[in-house]
Amino acid sequence: MAGARHRFHMLWLLLLLLLGFLGLQQVAYSTMAGSAVMRMRAAAAVLGNERIDHIRSLDSTAADSIEGEEPYGAIPGQPEYRRVTSVAPDSRASDVNVVTVRVYWDGDRCSLRTDALLASVRR
Repeated sequence: MAGARHRFHMLWLLLLLLLGFLGLQQVAYSTMAGSAVMRMRAAAAVLGNERIDHIRSLDSTAADSIEGEEPYGAIPGQPEYRRVTSVAPDSRASDVNVVTVRVYWDGDRCSLRTDALLASVRR
């Protein structure tokens, strides 16, 4: 009788250990998946800021080349991203425009928006 009770307790212990290992596996997977998402988001932020910096370096005569889309595969070294740039007048001040750069990835399921106020851009 004591042997059967001992086996029963061992089975419960093994079941608890199995559940613990499955929980640890889920935590490890979630951590890795979250890390990949954050890397993609950080790269998108860099691409948005690079575009804003490039626009800031242009003079007002190059304003026609600001708006537009860079489709997937068009950004050097970053084929999994696309960038859309738009310019709109700011409603709070004259001669100021809002430049918006939206970076998409994962088949447009994810995006990041970067805005900047620029006085030198004229439409």
